[in-house]
Amino acid sequence: SVADLHPPSLDTRGARRALARVLVESAEPGEGLPLPLKRRIRQCASGARWTEPMNAAELALPSQSAGDAFVVLRRDSGDVLLAEGDYRVAMPYGSTLKPFLHAIAGDRAPALEPRGVDEWACGAPLAKMDLRTALLRSCNGYFIDWAAKDPSIVRLGEYGPALVALGLSRAPAEITETIGLRSALTVSPLALARAYRLLAERSVETVEVLEANAREGTLSGLKASAQLAGIATKTGTVRDSASRPQLGWIVAVSEELVAVMVRAGEQPRDFAGELVEGLARVETRRPATALEAPAGRGVSERAGEPWKERRAAAEVEKLLGEGAFSLRFESGNVTYLRPVSSRGAVFEEQVTTACEPLRLGLKLPSCPMAASQAEGVYVFEGRGHGHGEGLDAADARED
Repeated sequence: SVADLHPPSLDTRGARRALARVLVESAEPGEGLPLPLKRRIRQCASGARWTEPMNAAELALPSQSAGDAFVVLRRDSGDVLLAEGDYRVAMPYGSTLKPFLHAIAGDRAPALEPRGVDEWACGAPLAKMDLRTALLRSCNGYFIDWAAKDPSIVRLGEYGPALVALGLSRAPAEITETIGLRSALTVSPLALARAYRLLAERSVETVEVLEANAREGTLSGLKASAQLAGIATKTGTVRDSASRPQLGWIVAVSEELVAVMVRAGEQPRDFAGELVEGLARVETRRPATALEAPAGRGVSERAGEPWKERRAAAEVEKLLGEGAFSLRFESGNVTYLRPVSSRGAVFEEQVTTACEPLRLGLKLPSCPMAASQAEGVYVFEGRGHGHGEGLDAADARED
């Protein structure tokens, strides 16, 4: 018959997903495929794209031991008020980067219809889910489907370079890395606290959404929920292929503090009360001592001090785009021109974006006041250190 002569192709999206389901469902506990590979095949079976090859570091993740950690910063200055456990150790971060996707969304985040896959098992059924609900429910399916429609969100926009400068192991290459469903990337609790401090400054709307998390999100309905009212929180859970928690994260942002708590082998809801107790131990008015920045690098000691730094033009173009020129700085933003080609013609496009990712990427003392370019070198000039409230990229990279 014709069907015998031309059998259906197995190299199709549907066939690959069916094979993924067979491999996942037929594997016995403790046998067969390594746990990270099982995890990625399960994601493939649910429709997630597999665009980045696995590596030895990812295969080793489930056997790595990660300890508990707790770190608290002053929101205004960035001073470390309390640091316990493995707060400098980079580890998989679960869903804790999802708020940065909310911060870059603007009005382009769609309302999406849930699909019948595991990643869309996100609480009470809805006809459609918007970004706010997806963030509060930490719904993986929403972010996976959004990225399928708009792949540009994967690298976290202007926050991507800032996160890498602060300590994220590299920029995400696919949405499952961005949202922590694939545990290929790592960040330390201290670096994440500093990143949330930047987020709190740049995106008030995102913080306001996270303030509802204890009331209607992943930390609702707990004994500690009432005590977390008015505090912006985000949870994250790193799981193995059997969905057992390996690491639980809670990030908390109040008017005065930014805190990150990590607990090995626990889900965030199990230690929300411990977070409340930890925040109560912090004396917010006491300046840090032994954990402050090294001598001679304190923000208050350097406030107003003029500086001049040189950077290769290639470093600047890596952050702003090839051919970027005519940089101007104002109100915490950098405005510049870059060449754009269309239908054989080349014209100049003006771009305005936040200064902070550029400052962090170039490790400048603060956002510059001026920049000049000559013979492949940029000369930046500014005054003071930190981004206006003490965040120092050089200190961050040491962590």
